Amino acid sequence: MHRLCKSKNGKRHSKKCQSLLGNLKQIDAAGWSVYGIACNCSLNTTYSSSDHQPTGNESEVVTNCGHPNTEIVFSGRRQKTFVPLEHKKSEYQLKIEQQTYRQWKAVMELGFRFLKIKFKRKVYIQPLDDFPNFIKDFVFKSSTTNFFQMLKAFMESFFLGMEVQVLPPVDTVRDKWQTRSRFHNITGKKQLLVTDVYKQLRKYTPRDGYCILGIIWTDLYPREDLNFVLGEASQGDCSGVMSFGRFEPKSYQEGISADIEKVDAALLWKMIKVMSHETCHMFGLAHCLFYECAMNESKSVKEALSQPLFLCPVCLRKLQRVVGFSIQERYKKLLDYLEMLGSEFPSVEFEDSVQWLKSMLEYLDM
Repeated sequence: MHRLCKSKNGKRHSKKCQSLLGNLKQIDAAGWSVYGIACNCSLNTTYSSSDHQPTGNESEVVTNCGHPNTEIVFSGRRQKTFVPLEHKKSEYQLKIEQQTYRQWKAVMELGFRFLKIKFKRKVYIQPLDDFPNFIKDFVFKSSTTNFFQMLKAFMESFFLGMEVQVLPPVDTVRDKWQTRSRFHNITGKKQLLVTDVYKQLRKYTPRDGYCILGIIWTDLYPREDLNFVLGEASQGDCSGVMSFGRFEPKSYQEGISADIEKVDAALLWKMIKVMSHETCHMFGLAHCLFYECAMNESKSVKEALSQPLFLCPVCLRKLQRVVGFSIQERYKKLLDYLEMLGSEFPSVEFEDSVQWLKSMLEYLDM
């Protein structure tokens, strides 16, 4: 067992690892280096009987992932690997909302998702309706790929082991999609009801596709009493949709807020953040309550874009189990991709992500 998972109370520690991360007997050294960090989370058992006696209906609640092994030192640098998430949720809320590996696996098995993905190894990206010319005509200087091919390359790195394809655009008006819409009372801009969009979209999934992600220029909203959403996905439908997030009512200022007019680092960061998050939902991952993670819930565009691009150990374990990849190879692919992106569109977000990946790869080689 990896050094991070050693404990004086071996049985208790094994139970924590099993609940959070599943059976790790077949995991390689790199896997232990990453997943072992989460074995140090505090695990409380909630009993169904008042005398705290086992009845078979116990549930486990992870209450604290703060441990010194989330920080490593090498090459003279101190580097955070995964930062425990700080929140004020009660133990009852955590019991209801958090998703351990064991809980995720049960949901995936119930929906026969493991069987489906065994035979359907493709993720489809579906452009919806028209886009401005600066999106349609954009070409990366370093790779001569267009905007949607760039997104495809990212998805192939993030979901390493899955084949990703971009489908021809769909004209939702011509195809007579039944989608509700509104003009928001603050921005005055058109929004589409996101659930209507992804429910229509699932019909366009090719037979060999595991899931489909739509990308649309028009902004989205989740329901009548809510303002705005960058994207949303349904595990049950294996379909999701995301927008460019042009006019968020929460930050909108009349006469000041401008539409997106060019491809820049901020737009690219937004796109890869949202598309990876929503696609992970289609692989069964719920919002993460363990660490600062790509799967954290967000209440605004600003909050969503400030969260990490990378998955924490608990969420990474789920994705590795269903997709199947080498952690080191995946990190290397993501590093190559982000270095390419950052060379043409320098930003703090890309630079920090590149540094994190380099640190993790060095750590895994120790």
